[in-house]
Amino acid sequence: MTVRVIYYTAEDLEKHGDLELRRKSDVIEDTEFNYNDVFQLKEQKHGWLLTPLNPTENPLFHNEEVISETTVVKNGFAFNSATTFYKLIAEFPPAERSAQNRIFSILTAGIVALILLLELVLVILLPVMQEQDSGKAQRVAVQRCENDINTIRGKLRTDKEKNKEFTNAAILFLRKELNRVTDYFRKNRDYMTIEEIELMRSRLTKYNILADKLSGEIDFDQKVIPDVNGWIKRNCTIEGK
Repeated sequence: MTVRVIYYTAEDLEKHGDLELRRKSDVIEDTEFNYNDVFQLKEQKHGWLLTPLNPTENPLFHNEEVISETTVVKNGFAFNSATTFYKLIAEFPPAERSAQNRIFSILTAGIVALILLLELVLVILLPVMQEQDSGKAQRVAVQRCENDINTIRGKLRTDKEKNKEFTNAAILFLRKELNRVTDYFRKNRDYMTIEEIELMRSRLTKYNILADKLSGEIDFDQKVIPDVNGWIKRNCTIEGK
């Protein structure tokens, strides 16, 4: 059994305290040895045999009583000389793990490694998947915007013999404005966000409503003839006459 001999003075104890004293120690693996010509230690089945080597000139004390002969001591035994305190601590080797514990340790390490690997895969793949989904949504929004433009263009195809002069002028103006918006959209659609595309679709919706009205042959040339006589009769006739 390996033994650690901790040694310290009264000044060490006062300065460092119990927690720091373990640094001042010697670890000895011999089953029998003399320690600094102060005492002899011989290993037993449970503990040690402690024998003072110079009890006359350098006596040893335990609980203020002199250790005059060989004494059986156990783990944690504390004693002192005139100048130094000692404490014997058994250093037990780590217990060997059982086969079951080793299997559990391997399984635990494998599960932890698998979890870390899955987390790493998710960290790498999630941004890629989100980017792909975002790209698909952007392409769908672009296609819908293209369909809106084509729908409005179809409504603005005019027949000069069928539509009147002012109606044609309004349709040509709306078509020119639609061409301007369409040119901007086709140059920048690959860089536009979904929010920007939806904002453009809201503008196209207004154009679509106006195109519906123009395709319904609004008569811009219709003249309103005021009913002057009727207005005078309703508003200027004196009651009773």
